[in-house]
Amino acid sequence: MTLPKLLSGIFLRGLVVLLIGIWPPKGGAHAEEFRVLAHNTEFPPYFFYQDGVATGFYQDFFDALSRITGDTFITQAHPMARGLMMFDENLVDIESGVNPAWRAGEKTLGLYTIPYAQSVDILLFARGKSLPVDAPSDLIGKRIGVVRGYQYPTFTKLFQSGAIERYDANGESQLLTMLLAGRLDQVIINKDLALYRMRENPAYRDLEPGFEVGGVDVMLRIHPNKAAALGRLNAAIKELIDSGEIEGIWDKYR
Repeated sequence: MTLPKLLSGIFLRGLVVLLIGIWPPKGGAHAEEFRVLAHNTEFPPYFFYQDGVATGFYQDFFDALSRITGDTFITQAHPMARGLMMFDENLVDIESGVNPAWRAGEKTLGLYTIPYAQSVDILLFARGKSLPVDAPSDLIGKRIGVVRGYQYPTFTKLFQSGAIERYDANGESQLLTMLLAGRLDQVIINKDLALYRMRENPAYRDLEPGFEVGGVDVMLRIHPNKAAALGRLNAAIKELIDSGEIEGIWDKYR
């Protein structure tokens, strides 16, 4: 073999080794596209549009996951009932912000990532209507607004017995509107959502946060057909938690 051919062969072998070492990029070996379910198009601080651009905690969260795993996450907004049906029909791959207890009765149970946050519900009172509450029983005889279909274990028996009247609204925005209009004196609502609305909208600033109803860990619910991705999603979430990045994302919207 001539010297030029020998050198050429060495160069090509070295190039192949180099390319193997740098390709694919981190997470890219298994990168794929995920259809992510958003139950509302306007659910600040979790997901909303600002000047026509999707933003909020989950937009930033999935952007961070995408950077680590190489995956693409495409959000689809649907009403709750429609979204759950689409998960069963394998028309969406991921439901975000879910606790397994909330989906225990669903046809497709799904798989769950490690927890990355807590969902906390509080009592929110209309202006001048707050009262000291140490336990749900302190609200016997009251009417409380809640989101239709949501369950609050510490209040279940009191609602079922009629000791506390449960008023079902179509969503958090309706609950807030009814508080402002004086049609309800108190509601159970997501803490992050309530405090974000109070920070951003002067109309809500006279509402009075109160008793913490309860908090649970939330996770990503993954369709079984995407089971192979669970390990790398968990690893990416852990990296975001350990680095403090996920807390930094939350702080943008608190």
